[in-house]
Amino acid sequence: MPEIRYFEVTETRKVKVAANSPDDAVRIAAAAFEHGQNSDYAVKNGHGPHDVWGNTISKVRVVKMKVDEKR
Repeated sequence: MPEIRYFEVTETRKVKVAANSPDDAVRIAAAAFEHGQNSDYAVKNGHGPHDVWGNTISKVRVVKMKVDEKR
């Protein structure tokens, strides 16, 4: 039987956002990261933050992945 090994994986993602403030942009991006996007690259319907104007305007993209073995 092969030895079981443990790893920590870190993923860095980015998305472009149209918003009224940096705080709103963070909330919108977090919703897109957590809930995904529709075919127009907007946050999935019903999953955007409440009382915030704006939306994502690009596809969420993975820009970096890092794997570290943990002992």
